[in-house]
Parts: sequence; C-alpha cells; structure tokens
Amino acid sequence: MNNKKNRSKFVSIFAYNKVFYLLLGLCIQGIILFSFLKWLTPYISIYLGGTVIISAAFCSYLANSSGKNEFKLVWLFPVVLFPVLGIFLYILYHNNGGGKWLKKELETVKEKNKKYFTGDSFSESDMSVYLKKFGNFPSYKNCRLDFMESGEKFFEKLLEDIKNAENYVFLEFFILYPDSAFERLIELLKEKVSQGVEVRMMFDAFGSIALSTKRNLKYLRSLGINAVIFLPIVPFFSTHQNNRDHRKIAVIDNRIAYTGGVNIADEYMNYIHPRFDYWKDTGIRIEGPAVKTFTGMFLENWNISTRKKDRSEDTDWFFQKTETSFPENGITIPYGDDALNNEDLAENIYMNILGKAEKYVHITTPYFIVDNGLKEALCFAASRGVEVKMILPAKADHFITFCVGRVCLKELIECGVQVYEYLPGFIHAKEFISDDCRATVGSVNLDFRSLFHHFECGVYLENTNMTAIMEEDFNNVLSQCHQITIDEYKKISKTKRFIGWCFKILGPMM
Repeated sequence: MNNKKNRSKFVSIFAYNKVFYLLLGLCIQGIILFSFLKWLTPYISIYLGGTVIISAAFCSYLANSSGKNEFKLVWLFPVVLFPVLGIFLYILYHNNGGGKWLKKELETVKEKNKKYFTGDSFSESDMSVYLKKFGNFPSYKNCRLDFMESGEKFFEKLLEDIKNAENYVFLEFFILYPDSAFERLIELLKEKVSQGVEVRMMFDAFGSIALSTKRNLKYLRSLGINAVIFLPIVPFFSTHQNNRDHRKIAVIDNRIAYTGGVNIADEYMNYIHPRFDYWKDTGIRIEGPAVKTFTGMFLENWNISTRKKDRSEDTDWFFQKTETSFPENGITIPYGDDALNNEDLAENIYMNILGKAEKYVHITTPYFIVDNGLKEALCFAASRGVEVKMILPAKADHFITFCVGRVCLKELIECGVQVYEYLPGFIHAKEFISDDCRATVGSVNLDFRSLFHHFECGVYLENTNMTAIMEEDFNNVLSQCHQITIDEYKKISKTKRFIGWCFKILGPMM
C-alpha cells in the first residue's frame, strides 16, 4: 500500500514539474517576441499607420472567408488590439506544420483501415446514408445493446468483460488517473497479460497529465501493457496540440465495445466525492458487428500515436469475425469525429435529431457553449411545438466555462426550451433522445471543443430498444432536477453573468 501511495505522489510531483517546464518554455518564447516588438519602437508612427491598413485588409479577408462566424470573431479580438501579433498568430495557426502532419497521418491511417469499415447503408435512414458517405461509418442491424446508467455499472461490467478476454484488450480514454479505480484496472490487466492477452492502452497527454510521463510509460510497459500517449505536450506553439483525444473507447476481442462519458478515475465510479456529492454519467455496451467500427477507430489513433512503428503490422487479426449472432435491433451506427475531417459530423447528428423531432428531444450535457446554428435549431424545434428539455449541472466543474454557459441559456429559455439543473451532484452524460425512436450517446459535449476541436466518438441509434431505456433514465434524472425559468435566470449572480459575458467571445476555444 505504501508503495502505491509513494508512486502516486511521485506521479503528481513529476506532472506538475512538467507543467512548470512547459510554462517556462512558453514564457521564453514570449520574451523573445516582446524583445522584437521593442526593437520596432523607433518606427512607431510608421508601424501604427501600417497596422491600420493591414487590420482593415485582414478584416475584409476574414469577412469573405469560409467558416463559422464565431471563430472569425475570436480572431478579430487580438487583431484589433495587437494587429501584427494577431495576424501573425492567425497565419501560424492556419499554416502550422504540426496540424498538417496530423491531418496527413490521419488520412493515411483512415485509408489503410477503410477496408475494415464494411457494413450497410440503409436508404430508409438519412443518417445511415450521411454517416456512410461523409465519415465511412457503416450501419448495423444485428447488435446487442446494453445501457450503462452510471459510471459504477460501466466500470464493473467493463472489468468483467476484460476478465473474460481471450485475445486482446484496447483501451482509449481522455482521462486515466492513477487512483484506486486505475489500480483495480491495472491489476486485472497484469493478470490478462500473464495469460497471453495483448493489452493496448492509449490516453490523452492533457487529460491524463498525471500519467503522461516517460517514467509512468516505462512502468506500464514493464507490466506488459503496451501504453502510448496521444499527442504528448510540448512547449512550442502548435495547432495540433489543440486537438485532444476526448474519446472513451474500450474494445475486447472485437466482440464487445464500450463508449460514453465515463473516464477511468475514482470520481467517475463514485468511489470518492472530492467536488460533488454524486457523479452522474452514462455509457453503452455493444456486442455484434458494430464493434469493428470501434476497433478501427482505436487503431487509427493508435497508429498516429505510434507514428510509423506499427504501420506494417497485420491488422487483419484484430478484425477477426465473431460467431455471435443477434436478432435485428433497429440501426446502430458507431461514429467518430475530429477537427481535420472537414465535416462537423457530431453537430450534424444533433441538428438532424432536432430537425426531425415531432414530439420531444431530451438532452443531457455537462457544458453548453454552442454556435448560432445549433442554438437556432434548439429554438426552432421548441418554437414549432417540440418538447425540448435539457439537463445541465447545477454546480460548476470549470468556473469560467460554467459562467459562459449560463449566459448562453437566456435566449433558449425565452424561446421555449426547458432547461433544468441536476441537483444531486454533477451530470457528465452526453445524450440526445427523441420521439421514442432516435438517440445518441457518446463523448461529445455541447461545446466548441467537443464539436469542432477534439477527437470524439459516439453511437447513433434508430428504432432500437435503447431509446426507451435511455428515456426512462432521463425521466428518473429529471425528477432530481430544478427548472431554470426566466425568473430563475435573473437570479444568477451579476458576477457570474458578467464573467460569462466577458469570456463569451472566447467560447470557440472552450
């Protein structure tokens, strides 16, 4: 026990040292830039006149360029205050080698794995056609689906399935934190390794910063666990550092897959409650042919993380067919999204559900900072008589994000969207449920980072048995919520609303 505590303490200290060196590197770069600007001081009059012309030209260019207006507004802010620096950062952001490298790598591995994404596209489902055409995500009819209504159930069932693994276990999580839940997982994985099962573990460098050190990688690999860090943090400006791996994926033997909002940490399993009384999360367990889509998505990010190390490996083995057959159960479409595919898949799924709804759309999300298009879709659905209910946390997870999210609610409430606060603790589930026939669950929050920056995943469900089960859970959660009416909104402290108003322009970065 003491060895475990000492290792956890060392992990924390080393992680914070890593953050220190990162900040130090960024500060050094800032000093160099400041020195360059100081050199320009004798030419200030020429500089000011030139920047006015340059700023005007840039604003004209920005207004006529493609893209969402919210992202354009973010760039106007630094350009107006610091024209040369702002334009320099814009050019650097849009022409960064790291981002181009990541996009090229992703295209390469997607092309390599394309042959494994075989399935169907059912013409009776417009989302089936769309996701196959623009994301190469096929549809499946013969899947067994189990809804995980809590982090506790998700984790215990996952451990049970890993215990029965025969060939391999793939784990990809945004957060893996070295605590008691992680220790339980590691002990089981050590046992499976000793039985000859291949174990691959991938975690995001930012989300799992306490684990993202060479020392910890060496420790995990010494146990026989093939562990990699997705996009390690470096103290240099690079746009691809903004594209974090927010996915939650577990695959066992190409037979069983998991996804949802649950990460691997004590808080998600409600072992401890450091900030909230209860952590409400959800996920889904899948058996059947749809599992191979998650196998493929995992291997795509794995090949990016290992770069060229595993390009020659025989991946056919990981897609071995399973003999398990299940009765028809509607349409199941696992999907992934990222910032580099030139298609807002996750947002379009949400928009489609809102656009086709006739009776209701019920939503759970931990954060709410969206673009005008999605906001207008929510309002339009409510305006045409659809019951739109959305459950959010009552307490802040990230204070500034919370304040910005609250400012965004006024317009929704005024147009008829019913907004509720979850009172028992923090709700982290990401779900859309509609008309007893359509639903989606996964890792995608209703914020810009999930919708446009991160690597995300989810499952779109149509006419499956899951919709009724998810709706029942939603109503159970709703009974523990308090509605935010327009009068309740006005009671939100002026400080929170002011902070939200000030930082709203930076919403596309949140």
